[in-house]
Amino acid sequence: MTTNSEATQKIKFLFLLGIFFSIIVLLLQVREILAPFFLALILAYVLHPVVRFMERRIRLTRQGAIAATYLLLMLAIAVALFFLLPGIIVQIGRLVTSIPHYITVTQEFFIYLEQQYAHIVPPELLHETVGRGVTRALAALEQRLTDVDAIVAVFGKIMGNILYLILTPFLAAYMLRDGDELHRGLYQILPHRYRGKIIAALDDINRVLSGFLHGYLLISIIIGTSAAIMLMLMGVRFYLILGAIAGLTNLIPYFGPFIGAVPAIIVAAFDSWALVLRVMIGYFLLQQLESLVVTPRILGGKTGLHPLVVVFAVISGGSLWGLPGMVLGIPVFAVMKILGGHVARVLF
Repeated sequence: MTTNSEATQKIKFLFLLGIFFSIIVLLLQVREILAPFFLALILAYVLHPVVRFMERRIRLTRQGAIAATYLLLMLAIAVALFFLLPGIIVQIGRLVTSIPHYITVTQEFFIYLEQQYAHIVPPELLHETVGRGVTRALAALEQRLTDVDAIVAVFGKIMGNILYLILTPFLAAYMLRDGDELHRGLYQILPHRYRGKIIAALDDINRVLSGFLHGYLLISIIIGTSAAIMLMLMGVRFYLILGAIAGLTNLIPYFGPFIGAVPAIIVAAFDSWALVLRVMIGYFLLQQLESLVVTPRILGGKTGLHPLVVVFAVISGGSLWGLPGMVLGIPVFAVMKILGGHVARVLF
């Protein structure tokens, strides 16, 4: 039988939980100005293991470990830019200059379809619904990539957000430096009775989010690099750009590898159908390697979610927030599961 004291404790706990969710709602209302803080939090999560390693193994102070970590990060970025950026710029230039050729090939392809299947599908229908649509899309892409006004607009948007990029590493440095103090401060303001339970829940959330973030970033780097090497060996053009796309889309669980394969298949289709088949087989093998070997070894069961829940999280996140929602759906559901478990243990 529940005593008055136990009932009061549960009411207090629910009150604290309500405050927590109210803070979440408030943050969602001002989400437009939270971008640098969110990016800084991700950067701090990524760099924290390196900082901790330098503190414990190399015996550096916290400030020294942060400075050394940032130097290593800048060195890694500089090396990557030195080796990859020139090739990517060259391939982007070739892509822009190749678009007129792709438009011509597309038009010739649909003319061929009209000639071959005129007895099955009226040429007008095929030309209007498919051929003209694809040609118009390619022409719009060419105009977008060569339109000076559009390029200036994009550049202006980038410059408008440059403050975020400048603030992010500084905010991350503060988070890395004062993370322990923030943790102790939170510990002190929590009610003594629920302190252990709330800290345990936050520790579980931190463990899951950190493992998920590091795991998926590493997997995306592996897949993106593997896809670029595979496409280069196959002789597919723009392999650096396509590899980067494969790595980025791989952040989307389950569906990412298939989304990332589409641009490579389209590019291969302008060369030969044999190359299309090789690219499709290559991406299929790469997806199997990721799902059967890479992901289980690196990510394992860190989120603790059933595969069906993972698929539902990705789809529902995408329906609510688009591409970012597909990426964030799994960690959000994982956090909800952890909070639900801790609340259930307190109430029942």
